[in-house]
Amino acid sequence: MKVDNGYHNRYLVKTLFGDRGTQPMYLCLCKGITVSDVREAGQAGIVMPCQLKAKFGLKEAGCCGRCSKNIHEFSQIATSAHQTPSSNSVRS
Repeated sequence: MKVDNGYHNRYLVKTLFGDRGTQPMYLCLCKGITVSDVREAGQAGIVMPCQLKAKFGLKEAGCCGRCSKNIHEFSQIATSAHQTPSSNSVRS
């Protein structure tokens, strides 16, 4: 039986973007990377897949590689955080 990864990825991204709860949502168990970690990276301007892979060490030993295969979901989360105005920004 083949699993529809397209459905899974759309569901995952929808859940992650809509999740504003207090429990951390893990994107990578190998490295302990949470949605909050990726959003913080996005707010710092780290949004490109290659930047995210380097920041979180997704090509290093000890990672199963699933995150590298789904790096575009990381990038979408980071980009949405980068485009969202920071609560610390000064408004004139």
